[in-house]
Amino acid sequence: MVARQRLTLAVHSSADIDRVEAEILGGDASQYTVETPDGSTGLLNVREVRRLLQAAQAVGAEIAFSTDDPLRRELVTIVGGTVSAYDDDRSDQPTTPVVTTNEDLTKKIGYLPGEARMTAPVLRETTSRFDRDEPSYSFVITPPTVHRYWEVMAEQEPEPAPRQAPQRPAPTRRTRRGRKGARLACSMLLVVLLGGGILFAYLAPHATVALTPELRTIDATLTYGVALPGATWDVAVQPSARDITLLSSATIATSGERFEPTEAATGSLRLTNPSTSEVFVPAGTTVRTATGIEFQTTEDVTVPAADPFGTLTFGSASVSIRATNAGPEGNISAEELVGQLSSGVFFTNPDATSGGANKRVQTVSPADVEALQARITADLDSRVSSELTQALPQGHVLIEGSVTRQEVTWTFSAPVGADATELRADATQRVSALSYALEELQRAAEAPLREKLAAAVGDGYALVPNTINSDEPVTMRQNGAPGYSVHAIATAEALLPPDMLEQLPGRLAGADDRDAQMIAAGLPGVAHAQIERTPAWLPFGLPKRASEIEVVIVRPTPDGATTSNGSTAGP
Repeated sequence: MVARQRLTLAVHSSADIDRVEAEILGGDASQYTVETPDGSTGLLNVREVRRLLQAAQAVGAEIAFSTDDPLRRELVTIVGGTVSAYDDDRSDQPTTPVVTTNEDLTKKIGYLPGEARMTAPVLRETTSRFDRDEPSYSFVITPPTVHRYWEVMAEQEPEPAPRQAPQRPAPTRRTRRGRKGARLACSMLLVVLLGGGILFAYLAPHATVALTPELRTIDATLTYGVALPGATWDVAVQPSARDITLLSSATIATSGERFEPTEAATGSLRLTNPSTSEVFVPAGTTVRTATGIEFQTTEDVTVPAADPFGTLTFGSASVSIRATNAGPEGNISAEELVGQLSSGVFFTNPDATSGGANKRVQTVSPADVEALQARITADLDSRVSSELTQALPQGHVLIEGSVTRQEVTWTFSAPVGADATELRADATQRVSALSYALEELQRAAEAPLREKLAAAVGDGYALVPNTINSDEPVTMRQNGAPGYSVHAIATAEALLPPDMLEQLPGRLAGADDRDAQMIAAGLPGVAHAQIERTPAWLPFGLPKRASEIEVVIVRPTPDGATTSNGSTAGP
């Protein structure tokens, strides 16, 4: 449960009313207690009490008046306020409010149920301040509270004088009764005098003349936008330049290749010796195919001599060979090696050679570079707008078409043709653009729009505050510069001359209702006049005294209600 803050304020004189009223209107307490200490000269009329009560109602706070003065208690009850018990030795605990109703008042005065009763008037709400010189006009008279001591004394029977004394009351007893009667008589006289004053104030006539000025509707159109070459606006703001650096990188597998020989082909070579003497063939003897593929013998070998007379055969031998160069080129078919050594020995490979092989090595190809550039360029293109927007200050809007991009700077992890299984590319690009603050642009247009409306008012009229209504701004562009056009309407009221208002109470004083209505409604610049008299049941016209006639200016508010601004009364 939220604790309710209660604030106690003291009124020592009528000069404190303004201070207490300001503290209530500007304070944040939910409950107020207004005290009138002994000797206070404040809160002795309905007007002062009503001002503090209405101030509390305006801020939604509760207010209670703490006083033991019968007059003040009756004044508070008249205006519908709450009276709380007054205690000079009050503790820190809040006092319990004592509410007095109209029914209780009539009982105090001694009215019978069938008799007419006087009730507190209904106050109409108004935002105008009350004239401090205006007399109050509502009252209920309550007899003064009789102290308990005097009630007890009144109930007691006087003691009889002793028999042996002369048959007359004791002098001291007669003196005490005399003082009691004098006090009671003075109290009653004071109540009668105060009641008479309140009755006079209540019956004193008062009139309020509410004047509604003539109104007219005015309009204006304003254009506002960003100041760029070729753009003309009623109101223009300078754009702001923004620069950012975009970074992007990507890595792909290389698609280029080259082959590196790893193994040489091997096989056997058959040697045939047609001579009649053996031939020595050393290791490393080179033989080659018709296409130039070279092989070398891997070991020494002696080829036997031919036997032309006995077996009729040539001498022959076999020896291992290896391709001079590694690679699959040494894998040849059978009998591709055919020839004769310088020693006269013939050679050939009866079987195909094998074992020659290459390994594949990945390299950077031009296609790899192109692929990376295309991928990174697409990434930069997709991020320009979003990253520029993120870099803008809050509330700024990017100007379309103002983006400028510099050349991309590329860095690759390896050049074209280099051995690499992956290729990485890093890109850097500087981007600049223009932006503007939307709220700043809108604020810059507010004052010129009011000035345009004020210029359209005309002589004898003034712009009514808080009546400007503008349509939704329409987006437009001038040579690429963004901007808006807004149309607004407002209400202007006729200016009522102060001297005319000051003279009006004197003109209306003593006039009957019909003539007063015609005079007020016929004033220049007045569209409507309404006169209210209090008490309304009096058969007379307006008050004879101009000081009892109040003039207020009433104008409609945006929510359809009416407010009273300014007031004047006769001298």
